[in-house]
Amino acid sequence: LDELAYTVDNFACVQNDGGDPTQAPLSDADCARVQSKVLNAEDKFDKCWDAALQPKQSAGDQNCQAFDSQLQALYDDLGSVLYDDFGVYRYDRIDLANRIGELRARTVRMRHILETRFLPSLPDEGFDDLQTLTQ
Repeated sequence: LDELAYTVDNFACVQNDGGDPTQAPLSDADCARVQSKVLNAEDKFDKCWDAALQPKQSAGDQNCQAFDSQLQALYDDLGSVLYDDFGVYRYDRIDLANRIGELRARTVRMRHILETRFLPSLPDEGFDDLQTLTQ
């Protein structure tokens, strides 16, 4: 998530492809909205991780599902910035390096890891042994 936030801030919200520096892949409004969604995802992930260290697996599942929902919302929002209100592709956004596509791919990968690796590995008693490793 730190890497995702860095990419949003330093590549998707800034024009690095030459040309008009005011035309970043994400407009100022889109950038602020995506940054907010990334912060929300980070908050949900922290709660997911904290719950995974506790003995109640349902709390871990519930908090991790909230994280998953935030990732899905981020994915959807990134897709919507490519089109105007009428569903027409926005050619005014210059994204030669496909940074928006990369950000969407990262959210898909994080969701895949969460759903197929992390959640199924949660033991009923939580990851108690990791508490000492993370302090």
